[in-house]
Amino acid sequence: MAIGWKELGDLKDFCQNRASDAEAKGKIQGKLTEKYGEKGLTAAYTSINKFYTAPIGAYVVAMKWNNVCGIGKITGEYEYKNDKEYAYCRPVEWEPLDDIRQHEAVPPYPETKAFVRKVMGTAHVLSRRCGTR
Repeated sequence: MAIGWKELGDLKDFCQNRASDAEAKGKIQGKLTEKYGEKGLTAAYTSINKFYTAPIGAYVVAMKWNNVCGIGKITGEYEYKNDKEYAYCRPVEWEPLDDIRQHEAVPPYPETKAFVRKVMGTAHVLSRRCGTR
């Protein structure tokens, strides 16, 4: 699983050796504003923060518009891969959607998170948009 905002650089640069979460948030939001302006600042920071801080074992739902592309479990720590278009990466073990659909039909967003919590028995679920690139 990977997300964009590559131009910010490695998230570890913001989140290691910091005095507080507020300090890291301020640094990331400042860099986002510098690169992209004020539009969507809060949503971008929230996405980045959830991606970076999600615990190993949390489930992720990859979405394209309102359709589920995949459901998987995060299996490792954050990695920064500068050579990739989407440089912020987390390893994910993807579940076969046919196995999940045997329980019942996967509902469209925004009900998808509740469905994954029910079927997978977990409280940690992230939603990520999947691209066509």
